Amino acid sequence: MPKDLESAPSLPIMVKSLHFHQLFGKSLVINNPGSKDCKDKPAFVACSGSMKAKMTVSRDRCFGTVELLIKGLSHPICSDALNSIATQEVLCAELKCGKRLQSLEFFPPSPAPVYSVVTLNCLPDNKSLTSCTPTIDKRNCSHGRLKCSDWKRLVLKSKAGGGACEGVVFVYSEGDPVLVSSHGWTQAEGDILCKDLGCGGYQNHNEEDPDGLTTWGTFSCSGVNKPQNIWDCLLSEQAAVNGRNKRLYLKCQGHFNASLSEGCKGEVLLNNQPVLFHNWTLTEAHRICEETGCGNAFNVFESRGREAEVKAYQVGCLGPEERLGQCMISEGTYKRPLVSVICFNAFQFNTTEQCGGQIQVLNPDDEWEFVWPLRITNHKVNNHLCELLNCSKARNDIPQKSQNQVDLKMKLACSKDYTDIRYCVTTQARIKGIPAEIYCEGYVTPVTDKKTDLRLPLGLAAGGVILVLAVGLFFLLRHLVLRTGVSKRRDMEVDTSDYEDVGSSVNGKGSLSRMDSRSLPADIPWNDSDNASLSYDDIAEEGLGETLPLTKEKAPGEEHPEDNPKICYNDVAPTSTADNVSHGEDIQEDYDDVLVAECQVAEMSAEAYSGLRTPCREQVPMDDMEGDHDYLEQDHQG
Repeated sequence: MPKDLESAPSLPIMVKSLHFHQLFGKSLVINNPGSKDCKDKPAFVACSGSMKAKMTVSRDRCFGTVELLIKGLSHPICSDALNSIATQEVLCAELKCGKRLQSLEFFPPSPAPVYSVVTLNCLPDNKSLTSCTPTIDKRNCSHGRLKCSDWKRLVLKSKAGGGACEGVVFVYSEGDPVLVSSHGWTQAEGDILCKDLGCGGYQNHNEEDPDGLTTWGTFSCSGVNKPQNIWDCLLSEQAAVNGRNKRLYLKCQGHFNASLSEGCKGEVLLNNQPVLFHNWTLTEAHRICEETGCGNAFNVFESRGREAEVKAYQVGCLGPEERLGQCMISEGTYKRPLVSVICFNAFQFNTTEQCGGQIQVLNPDDEWEFVWPLRITNHKVNNHLCELLNCSKARNDIPQKSQNQVDLKMKLACSKDYTDIRYCVTTQARIKGIPAEIYCEGYVTPVTDKKTDLRLPLGLAAGGVILVLAVGLFFLLRHLVLRTGVSKRRDMEVDTSDYEDVGSSVNGKGSLSRMDSRSLPADIPWNDSDNASLSYDDIAEEGLGETLPLTKEKAPGEEHPEDNPKICYNDVAPTSTADNVSHGEDIQEDYDDVLVAECQVAEMSAEAYSGLRTPCREQVPMDDMEGDHDYLEQDHQG
């Protein structure tokens, strides 16, 4: 027996059992008065004639959750118990709502189990509830909603910028929506309707011209004792216009603001509170996308599960609602998945180059992905994409550039009727393909060729710099080597004390310490043209039969340069004949590499330079110095 029925007042148990026997045709009563062993609960019997059906109070007429009233207590019917067509027919007839239309399950099971009608078996072709047998049990089932043919709902259609709690009042049914007449409306009727809509209290209402359309219904709550909803105030479905055919514009306090957590995608929010995913489809998703100005819905899916309970709304829409706040709304605390939606306007596009290149789409995971097919033939869609890229119109004069294949999951499926490329986006299983390309006005062809051409001049310039550095380094090293050699020669020339007594006399003519005409014997035929071009070594071989003395004997009265340190070799005139002078010229010509500098008088002591004097010269080439060494022999005796 249901727990709520157990609390009803009851008399002491007087009968232990009740049996029926075929012999008597009547019940056999076994009385057991005063028994203290009877601890059973009293028996409960409900007759079908005592059951009544009702719909929960809502904004709708002939649509909602169905309940059974038994002994004054209400028990909701589980959605499974409403699956039978016969049961639906009986309930719609019992509620005077016409014929059955359908049963719907909007909201998830209740968080805590309650005594509910888990089965309701009704006889076919029977329109009375007395033909039905209910089963009541404690369950946390989902409570079903029944929609009958006489279903009606009042909906506010707002103007641009209006919310879900203001607008022109329409009545929706299985037919076309019709304007509601303003006749008879006061603040009392407005208060009840605003409450039914889930908004705040009444704010104001106006009468407006219906633009030639007919109006429907006459409402008045005057004389109605505690109306449960606006339908308790319906006097007639005919508009009592009385010559005034005006439509009703109603504005309530408060509002339901629907939004998405990330602009045109993310979790669905009502007044910044999340919404459960239960029973959400693309129909509801389209509604939230249109309401937020994000176009149509691309996808609807469960958000990541919540580990803790969260306060959220349950939302169920029948279809005529323009805004999410106009649907059936129930608030509670749940530990269930929430709903998320992606609208088409959430898609962003990009290209690999400015105003052109391969097309990329920002996917729901905020990652840029390439798309295919390679070319889009719809010119309107191409122009729209270029506008989204802030690049004016599309161009068709640039051929395909890329040939590389990549993994592609996003696809642009555009028919000739599409004008917005965002509605072309679809998903698919990943394939290998060449990404789509587009080129718009403002696209500038990359200067890849010029970059390639710059490599040669840059390389040449770098090579030239390296070459200049190498040449400079070469001459620097050469200069250092020459300076080192000259320095050594000068040291050798100055340090002549080691060679004071070098050489021997050749006919007493002079010294061969330097390659000078004054140091050669006079009997060498210098004017011989055949011998004039001979090298120094050849002259030495031909003119010397024996070792030549390095000094000549001084004639009486003759002043030798060695005796006067102020006299340079270049200043001493040769005493030889013209032949000898000519011979000196040949020697000078043969050794044109030897550069003779201007002589400077050297003030040196006789002790330091008592031996052979060295003529003054600027530079002495290494080869000549080596030649001189061939004819210098140190006198070990002196």
